[in-house]
Amino acid sequence: MSSASSVLHRPPAKRPARPWRGALRIAVIYFAFAIAWIPLANFLFGRFVDEARVPYLEIIEYIAFALGSGVLLYVLVVRFARQRAVIEDALRRNERRYRSLVLATAQVTWRGEPNGEIAEEQPTWEAFTGQTFAQYRGWGWLDAIHPDDRPIISERWRKAVSRESRPPNDRFYEIEYRVRRRDGVYRNLVARTVPVLDPENRVQEWVGICFDMTEQKQQEAQLRDSEERYRNLVDIAPDMIFVHQQGRIIFMNPAGLRMLRAPSLEAVIGRNAIDLAHADFRDIIHERIRQTASGLKVPTMEQRLVRFDGTLVEVEVGATGFVFHGQPAVQVVARDITARLRAQEELRASETRFHLVTRATTDVVYDWDMATNAIWWNENLRIQFGYEGKPEELGIAFWTSLIHPEDAARIEVSLSVAVTGGKKFWADEYRFRRTDGSYANVLDRGYLVPDATGKAARMIGAMMDITDRKQTEQRLRDSREQLRALTGHLERIREEERTRIAREIHDELGQALTGLKMDLSWFAARLPNQPSLADKSVSMLKLIDSTVHAVRRLSTELRPAILDNLGLIPAIEWLAQEFQKRTGVTCEFTTDNEELTLDDQRTTALFRICQEALTNVTRYAQANAVQISLTTDGGPITLRIHDNGRGITEAETRGTKSFGLLGMRERARLLGGTLEIRGENGAGTTLTVRVPAPQAALPTA
Repeated sequence: MSSASSVLHRPPAKRPARPWRGALRIAVIYFAFAIAWIPLANFLFGRFVDEARVPYLEIIEYIAFALGSGVLLYVLVVRFARQRAVIEDALRRNERRYRSLVLATAQVTWRGEPNGEIAEEQPTWEAFTGQTFAQYRGWGWLDAIHPDDRPIISERWRKAVSRESRPPNDRFYEIEYRVRRRDGVYRNLVARTVPVLDPENRVQEWVGICFDMTEQKQQEAQLRDSEERYRNLVDIAPDMIFVHQQGRIIFMNPAGLRMLRAPSLEAVIGRNAIDLAHADFRDIIHERIRQTASGLKVPTMEQRLVRFDGTLVEVEVGATGFVFHGQPAVQVVARDITARLRAQEELRASETRFHLVTRATTDVVYDWDMATNAIWWNENLRIQFGYEGKPEELGIAFWTSLIHPEDAARIEVSLSVAVTGGKKFWADEYRFRRTDGSYANVLDRGYLVPDATGKAARMIGAMMDITDRKQTEQRLRDSREQLRALTGHLERIREEERTRIAREIHDELGQALTGLKMDLSWFAARLPNQPSLADKSVSMLKLIDSTVHAVRRLSTELRPAILDNLGLIPAIEWLAQEFQKRTGVTCEFTTDNEELTLDDQRTTALFRICQEALTNVTRYAQANAVQISLTTDGGPITLRIHDNGRGITEAETRGTKSFGLLGMRERARLLGGTLEIRGENGAGTTLTVRVPAPQAALPTA
């Protein structure tokens, strides 16, 4: 049997006859006919024709020979012409088929001279490269080859043309190179070239075809990249991935080795896959392997695997069948779900505790699903407010419809700010309607639970009925207001009483002492000239003067007359001067409104606050300088007293026994104002009082 190479490269077994061979065949047949004619004619004419009776017999023989020769020649020429026509028609059909195939194929086909040059137009090459015949004629087609590939192509052509090399696969020459397409992009082509040989085994021409392998190479590269990514993913995957074929493990990734605590990969390869499973699951796994091998899909399942050290691990297993090296195989992915099962158990325990807590508390506990707007409520919604139903019926619309109309807008805004603002907690108070139409005051607190994107997905909270507490707070506020009103009333009565007592002491007792002094002076002037009586009268006069001064001091301390006669500004100036005289502490007073006029209530309160503050400076501050300022600035009246003493502490400001501070705060509060006190260690204490100014207190132009 001949090899494929010998059959391809030897001359064809049958070739069309050449013209001279046909002529020679006719001549040989004619010569044979002429030789056969002589004995045949002699036999026929000698037996059937009488030569004496037939004249011109020789001529007739020549004529018969000529007619037979003509008929023979006609038959031979017609037969030869028909054979030639059949052959030429077959050649034309083959030529048309070849050209049609060349034009119809999506590949690049070409024909070359024995020396490798291109001598005729190649339509598919022109269509692919955009070169004209003048450009690729001869060896010009090399200009379309990538510069890096030209030396290799030239050397391979040289060896093929010189017959220094044979086709490496005994069928055709094959080489891969890059060709510039008409758009300038280089494409990867694989060229297959076949030499056409004559009977003498010489190359008559070269024919070839080029396959565009660019997409295939890209796909191969993508496949390699995909396989590389798959290998990398398998190697770094946290789950166990292994492959078994005919029940035997042929591959396992590092995560699987760690999960099984296997000493090495060799300890796993070849092992029966069913042996990895706990005995309780082996029958099920055996059936799953059979189904997978049959091409059926099996769902994931939870099972236990036995590690190499004998411990068990809970896993979730999925299996997929595929073909590996022509044999069915199964890929198994096992995920360690020990932590998940533990978390599920903890979640069940937590939910149990949650439901127990919701039953134990008196609050109305709810769980709002923001995706569906359904709200789950505990039993207390029915107990406290009388509502019951399914979560989708008692959703967000149900809740908002029961909020008091005066509170609805405020609650909607505050809840929206909490949800959209990414807050974790929301709390507010509002009124919530019961089934009987009455409203309960509730304190609602909700914890916002975000989803994976950080957006609020749920809110779990509780509503506490604080109606009783609100009523208690209101009664307490009413009591405080009553107490404050009583305190203010008592303070006014005390000031009025002080004013009355001071006036009576100043007027009545002062006048009585003055009259007594005048009478004693008159009596002393008429006493006999006795030294003892004179000394006694002088002593009595001094005692009366001392008593008058004491009366004036008491009257002033009870209610300085300057406060009623001249107003707040002169009274504070006098108070500062008296404080400095009495204590030796420098005291400075400034104001931006010398003409400030206030009502009696504000005048008295501000003066008493200033008086109490200076008393505290004397007792506790350890200061040597005090600054007092009284300003208006067109707004509230601001009294500020600052000393440079040790500085009051936070504990002292909050002390329940600081009655002086409590009194000052209460005086300011009665006027609708505020009192702030701030101390700094070693830098003194600042007391600031702000009270609303009546219209009459504003400075005049």
